[in-house]
Amino acid sequence: MQLTAVREPAVAYLPGRDPAHARHARRQARALLEAWELSEHADLGELIASELVANAVCHGETPIWMRLSAGG
Repeated sequence: MQLTAVREPAVAYLPGRDPAHARHARRQARALLEAWELSEHADLGELIASELVANAVCHGETPIWMRLSAGG
């Protein structure tokens, strides 16, 4: 499915380098996708956000920022 409506991006700062941030990222991704009426993509959005944040915690050195947006 192609996304055609542009939604306002959401940016979250995840302080520290705690692996628990992956759980927070999953929750935020699901909540935003549901708010944007894209619930059918919530499972995939959760997975992607979780994996990217977990990788940032494990392999990064700078603060973690997560930006979610939908558009087409």
